[in-house]
Amino acid sequence: MLISDANGGRPTWFRAGDDDIAVEAIGISGSGPDRVPIPDDLPPGDYRICTANASENLCVPIRVVAP
Repeated sequence: MLISDANGGRPTWFRAGDDDIAVEAIGISGSGPDRVPIPDDLPPGDYRICTANASENLCVPIRVVAP
């Protein structure tokens, strides 16, 4: 789960299966951009980044490559 820096927050991330994660539900407005971190240890490959809890869910494909 990637959490953006919207509304003056700090971008963060959690691994699937992490326990005891609480994320504040906030309303986001404006044109962005909302920045999200890509974990340093993310294996190379194809991924999708999607909105969460939006009236219309949108996704964008990304490709992570080895440095």
